[in-house]
Amino acid sequence: MARFLAERACFVGEATVSGLLYNLGRYPGMTESSSETNRVTGDIYQLAEGEETIRELDRYENAESPLPSFFERGRAEATLTHGQKIQALVYWFRGTVTEAQRIESGDYRGILEKPGA
Repeated sequence: MARFLAERACFVGEATVSGLLYNLGRYPGMTESSSETNRVTGDIYQLAEGEETIRELDRYENAESPLPSFFERGRAEATLTHGQKIQALVYWFRGTVTEAQRIESGDYRGILEKPGA
């Protein structure tokens, strides 16, 4: 997917959205939060090819999820690191999670950087 995005999108920057992040094993899942203090960190890309690119992202996000899909595309207000707020497409996780799976920092990179992860 990194190669796909490099060919069809332009990296805008790092941003946060209101949400809760969970470690689902091989990948993370984000759910909505009722509190703006719960933030999830991610990267923002400007998509170049519109609907075709979005269809491929939908396919990728749902490749390992049984139907009905555990991931649902939606919108969220993202705050870039310099403070600008923009609307972004995000994928909300719709499966079951436990508090033990929660990534308190909201940043999945911290999980990936741990030895043995």
